[in-house]
Amino acid sequence: RDLHDRLQLYLGLVGGVFEVLADNRFCLQDNRLCPTPSILTTAVSDMETAYKNASQRTYTQGYNIGGGNIGGLTLEPGVYTFGTDININSDITFNGGAYNIFILQTTGTLMQAASTNVILSGGALANN
Repeated sequence: RDLHDRLQLYLGLVGGVFEVLADNRFCLQDNRLCPTPSILTTAVSDMETAYKNASQRTYTQGYNIGGGNIGGLTLEPGVYTFGTDININSDITFNGGAYNIFILQTTGTLMQAASTNVILSGGALANN
């Protein structure tokens, strides 16, 4: 806790500084973006909808490509299914347009090594 009765958390994965305020709100420190219960409820509902939609799709781009080691690859739009862990040990590229969808399904764990990049090319967006 600091002088203002706040517990500060440093989350390298997100790259920002977050803090839990005395009233238990979890906020992005730079701009005081604090999720409200209604925003969190909407976010959880959206996540559940996306998960259900993605889980019902069948693979279109291959099964267990690279044995689960996909670092260094350029992936085109589609559904990639793995019965193994997915390892990204070097940069990976998603190449597609602004409206294309990329789905990685796995029964295991998705692991990305430190200092590796996810590169979007051809107009692909992070929300694809």
